[in-house]
Amino acid sequence: MVTKAYPVNHQKVYYIPNFVDSEKYKPVKEKGEKLTIAFSSRMVWQKGWDVFQNTIRLLKKTEQPFEVKITGGKVKEAEMPEFLSCSHVSLLPSRVDTFGLAIVESLLCETPVITTPLETHKVLDLPLLYGDSCEDYVLDILRLRVWWEDDRAKYNEFARQCRREALKYDQKVVMDRIEQMFKEVYLGCN
Repeated sequence: MVTKAYPVNHQKVYYIPNFVDSEKYKPVKEKGEKLTIAFSSRMVWQKGWDVFQNTIRLLKKTEQPFEVKITGGKVKEAEMPEFLSCSHVSLLPSRVDTFGLAIVESLLCETPVITTPLETHKVLDLPLLYGDSCEDYVLDILRLRVWWEDDRAKYNEFARQCRREALKYDQKVVMDRIEQMFKEVYLGCN
């Protein structure tokens, strides 16, 4: 199983999550001074594209300066670490998610994530900010803005914590689990 969110009633179930290469997904560029909000998912209803747009509209009413960065399928895989690293926050208001790969990628780049409290997100056991509405997302974005502008040490420590905790989804860690699973299955067949 790729997630523990949907338990399976079977005597032997292996939980092997998706993985991300932490040697590739890491902070590679400094964040600018102007708050930057990233959307790195597909621009579809399931990934909350409309919620993202509505949140940005609400955020504009606060008259706080910010930038928006959207992959829109135009950012190449090799450019994603830089795209994520120079953002201050990733807003990923998914309605449907089987794992949360974009979440892990962002956290590994030391970019905090605001997302929905889907069970598949909660079982990741990562330092995520959760919201149930556009208003919640705006409040979390503004809180991160305050950390960035007034308490940079707090923001930076939270960003480093994001990466540290996301390392459990590093390719090497997960590949070791896959190898261990194959050994167990093989030995169980003999």
